[in-house]
Parts: sequence; structure tokens; C-alpha cells
Amino acid sequence: MEPDNQPVSRNWKVVRIGPVRVRMGLAALIIVVIACASFALAREPIITFAKSIVSSFDDYAGFITGIKNGFTTISVLLFLALIGVLKLGAWNRSRSSAAEIPLSKPITTRYLLRFMTPLLLIFCAAASLNIYVNPRGMYNTNYYLPWGVDARETKTNLYDALPGTPEVVILGSSRAFTIAPQYIRQKLGYDAFNLSVEGGLINDSLMLTRYMSEQGDHTLPKVLLVESEFSFDVTDAYTASASPLRLIPFMETSTAALALRTRLEAAVDVQQVAESLWVMKFVATYKVQPKGYSIESDGLTLATFKITDLNAQIAPQIQTGIPAVCAPYPSAGGESALIDLIQLAAQHKTAVIFYRSPFHPKYYDAMVRAIPTLESCYHKQLTYLETIAQRYDNVFVLDFALLKSINGVDTVEGYYDYMHLTRLNGERLVDAAAETIQRAYAWATAKRGTNF
Repeated sequence: MEPDNQPVSRNWKVVRIGPVRVRMGLAALIIVVIACASFALAREPIITFAKSIVSSFDDYAGFITGIKNGFTTISVLLFLALIGVLKLGAWNRSRSSAAEIPLSKPITTRYLLRFMTPLLLIFCAAASLNIYVNPRGMYNTNYYLPWGVDARETKTNLYDALPGTPEVVILGSSRAFTIAPQYIRQKLGYDAFNLSVEGGLINDSLMLTRYMSEQGDHTLPKVLLVESEFSFDVTDAYTASASPLRLIPFMETSTAALALRTRLEAAVDVQQVAESLWVMKFVATYKVQPKGYSIESDGLTLATFKITDLNAQIAPQIQTGIPAVCAPYPSAGGESALIDLIQLAAQHKTAVIFYRSPFHPKYYDAMVRAIPTLESCYHKQLTYLETIAQRYDNVFVLDFALLKSINGVDTVEGYYDYMHLTRLNGERLVDAAAETIQRAYAWATAKRGTNF
């Protein structure tokens, strides 16, 4: 046997390394690979996981935490056990002088697969579970309903089923969920549809406008009623992860690439594995799908839960949810999405009404106290948007920042929480916007003429 300190040959065909060094090198390589995999699953201190593994499994948060901690703790224990096995094997082999490794024998693919196959099987099992249950609505599987809000998937399916293009479509975030198309028909006589989506920002409204322009007879509604903060924030991450695959062609290129990458990463995400198991447990226990809201055929979205103490819903947001600053003007990305939406609507001779939905007065007053420049910032935002409306004659603006502007109510009859209106306040907002909707509709009708 050659000594351990034998020089290493630089000839790739014959590598003269002592057997002890070979074993130590392989063991170190395996330990590094397993350690990296375990760290990717862990992400938080091991001790914290071990202590919180006893979290209650009776509620969603406890179940998710327990499953994540359980997976991570098991992976850490397996990692430690593997280290012990490798150390024991190295010790046993070092005792035998016959445990020579042929100096010129390379590491075979079969040898590597012994270590990689279990890891690949774990990843495949996690991906299969996540895609099958689909707790976040990221894949085209419908065996279970997503745990979270899946308005994007549900509402685009409902829009596809419409017999024709509606005259008015509501866009925006969940703050527009309760704008009732039926009430618009009743009050104004216009056929309407609510296409607002969870977390909807101006880039989501642009994406959905592109989508509508390619459906049916390739025409847009006469009026788009777009709920938005006048700062026109944009974020690719949520749009990419929350939107169904069928909307990818209507995203920006960077957002579409992120959407594909997000789905690949989420397939083996431990958080989503825990959510999948929770959905399966919930359905098995209660024999119903987990839902806290309902979406009607015209897109109206209503909560199925009751609010008894509105102050309890608002107080935590006042304590921790008030933004640090107010942006008086949109970012470059926000302005680009805004102008693209306006121009696309103009090409279809469609009027666009941008409106700001009112926060609950208690929360609004707390924002004014926390951000001394808030009201001047809101004024600059409004002035900027009015300037846009002067450049584009298909743009109309409504500022409902204050609840009194829609003659709304600030009790549980009017709000679910600090910013989400109930159907009652949604109808009062339509009352306040009715004249502007009529003017926008008249503009679109005149532009289209009788042959459009």
C-alpha cells in the first residue's frame, strides 16, 4: 500500500491517491451535498424547529408549521445519521489493509446513483403531491380546490363562458370584489362582469385587458372600471405565481419567465407540501372543500364568514400594517403599465375609469397621523392622474379615498376589515360613480358608432 502522503499525479487517466484520501474525499463530498440539501429544506435554526414541532395541528397555521418543522427535523436527523454511517464505514474500512481501491478505477454512474436516487425520489414525490392537490392553483389540476383565493382562474373561466362581451367590466384587486354587476345592470342598464382578482395591481389589469381583447369577437367592453391605488404599484412576483398558466401569453416577457420558474420551484417547496397535506386533511375531515368566499357567475365575490367585531379586524393593521411612506408618483414600471392599458383601451374605443377605493375611516385617520405628508401625497397622485386624463380622452378619474365620498357606512354592514367593502358599500360606490360610468359609456358609444 502506498503511503497517504503519496503525491497526486496530474494525469487524468491514472490518479494515484491513497485509499484513505479517496474515502475521506468521497465522504466529504457526500456530506457537503446532503448538508446543502438539508439546509435548503431547513432555512431556520434547527432548535426552533425541534421546539415548535409540537405545534397544534387543529388549525391551519399550526398544521403548516408542524408539517414544515417535521420535514425539516427529519431531514436533519437523517443527515446526522448519514454522517454517523459514513464515519463508521470509514473506520471499518481503515482497519482492513485489503480495502484498496483500484488507483485507476473511476467513480461510476451507478455508484453516484445510489446517493442521488433517494433524493430524486423525494423530490418527485413532493412534486407529484403538490401538482395533484394544487393548493395554490398554480397548475392545471382540479382534483381539489385551492386553499387560497383563486379568483384569477375561476373568473377567467367564467368570462370565457359568457355569451358575448359585457358592456362594463370591473378590474382591480380584492377591494373591488363586492362591486355587483347585477346592481350595475339594475341601476344603469348595462351588462357587466366583475373581473377583479386577488392582489390585483395595474400590471394585472393590463394583463387581463390583453386577455379580454383576445376572447370572443376580440373586442373590449365599452367601459373598464379599474380599482387601483393611484401610486400604481407593480410587482411581477405575485402576478407570476398567482395567475393561471393560460394567462402567461398576456404577461410581460420577464413576468412570464418568472411564472414558469416559480412553478418549477414551487413543485418541490416544503411550504406547499404542507399546504397540500392540509387541504387533503381538511377535505377528509369535513367532506367539503376549504373556502371562505364564493364567486358568482357574474364575478361578484362575497365572503362566506361573518364579522362581529370590526375593530378587532382593524386594530392589528393600524399597529403593523400602515405603510412607511406614500409615493406621490408611480414607478417607471407602474407608469408603463398604466399607459399601455390606456392605449390598448383607446385602440378598442374603450373608456377607462380609474377609481380609488375608500379605506375604513379609522385606518385612514391612523395613516394621516403616521404619514404627515399623506394628504399632500394623495393630492399629487390625483393631479398626476388628472393630467393623464387630459392627454387621453378615454380616461376618467374618481377619487373615493374618503368614505363620505360614497356616502358609505363604517360598521360591519359596510366593511369586512380596514379596506374591503361589503356589498352594501359596494353598491353605494356604484351610486357615487354612476354619472361618470354613464359619461364613459356615452363616450365609447359615440366613438364606436353604429358599425363597430
